[in-house]
Amino acid sequence: MTDILSKLFDLEKLPSKIVFLFGVATGIVLFSPASWSESLGSGTLLEHYRPYIGLVFISSLSLLVINFFLFVVQKLQRWQRTISFCRNLPKEIAQLDHAEAAVLREFWVQGKSTVNLPIDNPTVAGLIQKQLIQEVGAIGQRSIYGIIHPMTMNSHLSKLLNKVDVGIPNGDLTHQQIETLRVTRPPFVDSVTRIEDLRNGITRW
Repeated sequence: MTDILSKLFDLEKLPSKIVFLFGVATGIVLFSPASWSESLGSGTLLEHYRPYIGLVFISSLSLLVINFFLFVVQKLQRWQRTISFCRNLPKEIAQLDHAEAAVLREFWVQGKSTVNLPIDNPTVAGLIQKQLIQEVGAIGQRSIYGIIHPMTMNSHLSKLLNKVDVGIPNGDLTHQQIETLRVTRPPFVDSVTRIEDLRNGITRW
């Protein structure tokens, strides 16, 4: 029911300020004291067009009430989705597969809060679908691995996820551990790095 109302009375599409203005204006005309009507010169207007003015007032008030109701419902639905996401987040972290952990590990490996990832890659697409990572901005760049797009971790995930969860041991890493992390990076990393180098004017031999 609320979805149908949302389509009919979209708070973002309806000119709510104009509706509010009409509601206030017609309300003043309808309910102002006689002395105000004389000062405003609205007495004659009200005498001839009272039914129409009343209809505009009721319609405006109804639209504003519906919009406010939809606004509250949408806020509650977003809040419920956020609560559900945070409740399931520890389980999602525990169930990360090797490919997903390797992608998320790039945030530590590169030391960045935003990294470039190919959104067409199945693992990256899966992390986006799970809302664990999200796109930053609307501009991407083509590569052999698909569209490369700046991505960042979900803010709730970044507070809970630690480097051990993505396969980076605590403490100083040995040469063998560093080599293991290097060879298990996602296969698209080299291509993405070359694109970043070209954009930054860096040439690697």
